[in-house]
Amino acid sequence: MKSNDAEFEPAVLAALKERDILGRVNFALLGPLDYYLRREAEGFEQEFQKSRQRNPLLETTAPEAWIAAKIVPKIREVRSNVDVTDEVLSDAVQKYLLYRSATAMTSEVDDEQKLHTTIEQFIPAIEELLRETLDRRKSLADILALEINHFKVNQPLQLRVPKSLREQITVQAIMEKWPNPKLANELDRAKLKPKSKQFDSYKTLLHLDAQQFYSRKNAVKKKYQIGISRPSPDNSSRKPQC
Repeated sequence: MKSNDAEFEPAVLAALKERDILGRVNFALLGPLDYYLRREAEGFEQEFQKSRQRNPLLETTAPEAWIAAKIVPKIREVRSNVDVTDEVLSDAVQKYLLYRSATAMTSEVDDEQKLHTTIEQFIPAIEELLRETLDRRKSLADILALEINHFKVNQPLQLRVPKSLREQITVQAIMEKWPNPKLANELDRAKLKPKSKQFDSYKTLLHLDAQQFYSRKNAVKKKYQIGISRPSPDNSSRKPQC
């Protein structure tokens, strides 16, 4: 099976892998996700009706544009390593929805004065897009027919192995979220000395010059890319990954 795992947010990928393994043993375990996706797709209609009541101008707005505005963030949550602008992704989603919903559309769709009071005709396409987005066998580029020059998969950062004992302890402290006094004690227990010779121990360094202690700790954190997120292609429309 062709896999596109590099595109997925790690926690989502782990859940999908578990589902795939269990589903091969018990097919019934695949059912809950299908039910969830169907309900989520149907929820778009309910949300559209609430939005339409608050803002009647939505009735004169292309419904596929409203759907794209709601579904693009969901796609980004799942395929967090995909580097594509919101403009390209939104346009591709709208084309997908129109193509998949073509048989459900009436001739009135060409009438510019037609009021859009429902998006029921798009629900099957929404459900299918949500399902395909979670399909490890399919690249987002294949699902949405994205051009190769508009699409890139960011490879996950590789954690470098700390070479010194000082860095090994500090990395462990950061990963396990030790309090700073514990980190200082562990460094002292390993008989390591601060690089600044005016301090005889890390406990003393933390007590007398906490800023220097924090600075050295943050330097290790930055060096080994611990908890540092990759900037999004459009910072104005996406939240940073934690």
